[in-house]
Amino acid sequence: MPEARQVKTASSAHQRVPKGLQNYLERIERMEKEKLELNEGIEAVFQEAKNNGFNGKTIKELLELRKRSHEVPEANKTMFDDYLHYRTLFAGIGKKEFAASDLLF
Repeated sequence: MPEARQVKTASSAHQRVPKGLQNYLERIERMEKEKLELNEGIEAVFQEAKNNGFNGKTIKELLELRKRSHEVPEANKTMFDDYLHYRTLFAGIGKKEFAASDLLF
């Protein structure tokens, strides 16, 4: 005959957690929820940019390049200006997908 197992419910597990640990767990849970909301907001901004004709992959590559080159803000401005320039050039050709690496010579 199998042994009877005690089933832990969320409320019973919650009661056994020391107060100090409970505070950390609650803070982490709040931050996880905030992180989820932020990620949803970021995705909404990406979708808005795509709806306005910008290439999502290019935006991600530009963001990555900006992270790597914060010490040279002028390079970021030039790179963004190049992106806008080439986007304008390709606008007449059709919806050609191109990446940030296509913008760098």
